[in-house]
Amino acid sequence: MSMYLAAGLVVLLLAAVLYFAFGQKKPASAPRPMMSAVQGSGTGGGAKKAGAKVYGGPKIHIYFASQTGTAEGFAQKLEEEAHLRDLNVQIMDLEEFDPEEFVEHETVFMVTATYGEGEPTDNARTFHKWIVDSGKTLSETTLANTAYLVFGLGNRQYEHYQAMGTLFDTRLAALGGKRLCERGEGDDDGSIEEDFASWRETMWPAVMAHFGLPDIESKGPQKHVWKYTASFHSHADTVVPEFATKSSSSLEHHELSTVKTAVNVELHGPKSDRSCRHVELDIKGTGIKYESGDHVAIFPCNETALVQGLADRLGVSLDARFTLAAEGMSPFPCPTDMRTALTRYVEINAIKKSVLSVLAQHATSADEAKKLARLASKAGKDEFDTYAIKGYRNILDLLLDFPSINIKATELLELLPRMQPRYYSISSSNLAHPDTIHVTCAVERKKLPDREFKGVCSNYLLAHAVGETSQVFIRNSPFKLPSNPSTPLIMVGPGTGLAPIRGFIQELTLRQKKGDKLGKNYLFFGCQNREYDFIYEKELMEAARNGVLWKACFAFSREQAEKVYVQHKVAEEGEEVIRLLMEERAQLYVCGGTQMSKDVKATLIDLAGKYKGFAPQQAEAWLSELHDEGRYLQDVWST
Repeated sequence: MSMYLAAGLVVLLLAAVLYFAFGQKKPASAPRPMMSAVQGSGTGGGAKKAGAKVYGGPKIHIYFASQTGTAEGFAQKLEEEAHLRDLNVQIMDLEEFDPEEFVEHETVFMVTATYGEGEPTDNARTFHKWIVDSGKTLSETTLANTAYLVFGLGNRQYEHYQAMGTLFDTRLAALGGKRLCERGEGDDDGSIEEDFASWRETMWPAVMAHFGLPDIESKGPQKHVWKYTASFHSHADTVVPEFATKSSSSLEHHELSTVKTAVNVELHGPKSDRSCRHVELDIKGTGIKYESGDHVAIFPCNETALVQGLADRLGVSLDARFTLAAEGMSPFPCPTDMRTALTRYVEINAIKKSVLSVLAQHATSADEAKKLARLASKAGKDEFDTYAIKGYRNILDLLLDFPSINIKATELLELLPRMQPRYYSISSSNLAHPDTIHVTCAVERKKLPDREFKGVCSNYLLAHAVGETSQVFIRNSPFKLPSNPSTPLIMVGPGTGLAPIRGFIQELTLRQKKGDKLGKNYLFFGCQNREYDFIYEKELMEAARNGVLWKACFAFSREQAEKVYVQHKVAEEGEEVIRLLMEERAQLYVCGGTQMSKDVKATLIDLAGKYKGFAPQQAEAWLSELHDEGRYLQDVWST
């Protein structure tokens, strides 16, 4: 009996060793997850492996607050340039912020984006709460031993441009921090990469002077140093378990859910030459919870033809399995294969200026290298705008236009920005549709003389068949209905700006059926032509008939010689709109493009002058009060 027991123990011990060495093998038919639950969320604080370079200069902690990955990329650029100066750097996601550690830092760089209507990014919420509330527990000497600088990212189309950068800079100074240089501002509506480059020209000399060290001499673009080492695996290689290295991307903080497409239908009429999709995502059994007004973040896939074209140009098989790693970290989950990496992990549908300077170093033609360097330079801004932005060119276009670029596929993968989720305002109510999330998506396509440009996520959704899966997460939004259903609502949402308002209407309909008394609810919707793009027409008309909408006003911009937009309809109802806002404490919701939101605001300022005698400055202050009270809510995006 003891012999059998010993043999059994040996078998169990061997099984345990194999399990922890290789992990459980997944069924061959299981889809590859985009993110691995076993991945860590750190971005660089781990132990250095033997042989890693040690930097002997002063220590800098670089924190980033990023929503779309740009701030994270800028933080990595600062880390790279700090290493050129032999500075010791730790780059940190603000998700990892620890108050006790933060107050002990001697030098802090902060790279922060502003999200939505002056909100912190998801990963900066804890720090935002601390820096705002810290006046209650901290003093003006708390950061007396800390030197800092801030670079803010934003978009001038938004009303609260640079809100977080300004706030962080002001509060750090108020807590006694020493500002090393003027706050930098990057404008995504212009050339944010150039703004960042210009700021660094004066920032680094100030930082090095603070340390009492000479700055390095500028000798033009520095030769790019690759961070990761590539290794390829054969299909028979079972030694490398799936996701053996941790991803350095902040995207791994998000808990993703896999959902199936339940419905995907066209909303535009047959006469329209454009497309707008109504997509329903099945969330049964996923644990996803959402509310009307929230956003769903969808991770798209790059187009198959574009992925294959890149593989052909780079001379690599899409089935090639590899790992990119440095000190146990990777830019995305590894090991993986080229098909997955090019399809899911990197942005290939646009060209970043920062990529061009590196590609110039890999062009074997002197003429092409010169042209690429020009496009990457500040002096070449107009040429870059014409070629890359107005020309709607992607990475494959660039590699085909400059055939002498000789770069490895793994190097290009390291160079390209990480694929970012696309955020959509949810167009359903969780009370009416607890098992599905509705998305209303305008498909982005532009015909060019020699090709057609396609937006990544909108065309991904267009082609998504019922039953196919996507990876998503929910971002909570302050764009919410009031708790009292009798509060009057003024809702402005042209085009796909109708999305969250549709969810509101569904919720109000349920409240009405339960016997709740609704307030005077206005809807202002606009589109080009009622026969072409009047989305959800039947639903809106029914809501008006049933009294859920007290009044529905429609602007059809192309049905007459002079264009009519939602702000014109707001002006027509101006007296009642102002009365509801000022006398009945109505709530105002505006959803859509930033230019439209500005036009609506300008109209409200005019109406306050017309009906209440307000001077423009007084009207501006009144709208600011509405915003501060949570009665003027906007869900807008740049166009």
